[in-house]
Amino acid sequence: MFLNLSMNFLTMFVFFQLYFRYKVYVRSETVRHIILGVGFGLAQFLYRSFPIFIEGYREPIIIGGATFITAAVFGGGIAAFIAGCFPDLIGLAVRLIDPEGRPFMPGFLVFIWVTVAVVVLAFRFLKWRRWQIWLLLNFVFYVLLHFLTPNSASTSFAVYRMAIELGCGALIYYFVSYMHQAHVTQKQLERYALTDGLTGISNVRFFQEVFPKLFSAAQRGKIGLSLLVTDIDFFKKINDTLGHPAGDQVLVEYAGLLRDNFRGTEIITRNGGEEFSVMFANVNREQALEASKRFHELVRAHVFLEGHEKGPLKLTVSAGLAAYSGAYAEPGELYAAADEQLYKAKRDGRDRLYSV
Repeated sequence: MFLNLSMNFLTMFVFFQLYFRYKVYVRSETVRHIILGVGFGLAQFLYRSFPIFIEGYREPIIIGGATFITAAVFGGGIAAFIAGCFPDLIGLAVRLIDPEGRPFMPGFLVFIWVTVAVVVLAFRFLKWRRWQIWLLLNFVFYVLLHFLTPNSASTSFAVYRMAIELGCGALIYYFVSYMHQAHVTQKQLERYALTDGLTGISNVRFFQEVFPKLFSAAQRGKIGLSLLVTDIDFFKKINDTLGHPAGDQVLVEYAGLLRDNFRGTEIITRNGGEEFSVMFANVNREQALEASKRFHELVRAHVFLEGHEKGPLKLTVSAGLAAYSGAYAEPGELYAAADEQLYKAKRDGRDRLYSV
């Protein structure tokens, strides 16, 4: 039993490590659920292939438990249906190749289909916690399996079998839940580490990670790259006269204007204080300049702090734009060129957009 349970844990661990590593490349939620269903189905097939037999009884004990019910927790109805049917479909394929192999039982497959339908409905309509629904469904599944299986063993053995399979299944369910929650928590921490807490857009750390990669791609000729650096004019005066809460509100509104204006492949970051940047990938210099001009005019026309006790307020922005060329050998050189255009705009009276 220990070896069997260890194999089950190892199977789930390997599958989910691969799933977590590569699921970022799968954009469709449906495809992700299909992958989960196939993974749980393969695990269920493996569990059935290595059962435990108690001397004196013909019925096997499958340590993996009703894995398709666990699949429903993490992948919904699609994953549950695939995981439930997959082992028997593999058995059917083996039967077609080797007629003398394990017999295919269409009645059991129908039983699984009906059970999966019940599982999906239970998770959809019951307002319990997921582990409570999981426990109830497993209990009902084993009871029905005992009474609907011809020539089943005694009730005492059925209870013994259910206790072992349910207990081991609960351990596997907890293990999978722990891996899933650890992955979600890790991604949340990564997102928080790369997100500006005030405005909700990416922060300077994200800029420092992404900009060199985009620069390298531009050097290889794979993308066009331009960098816009902006700075709100006289922002310190806002904090000094209206207070920092009003200044924070201005930054939030300004970030919203950036999001509203740049909706394509642009990447927006807050680099600190009132400085924000926009990385243009896959556009040429003229397109980047045109979008930057639209944003410059958008800021001019916008009324900040409208409805606020310290408002309304009209603001301007200074900005510098630099497009990649072979003259730049390092990411820092392209950033310095955009930054130089920004400070040139400030020296010449602010409310300007310069480009190079």
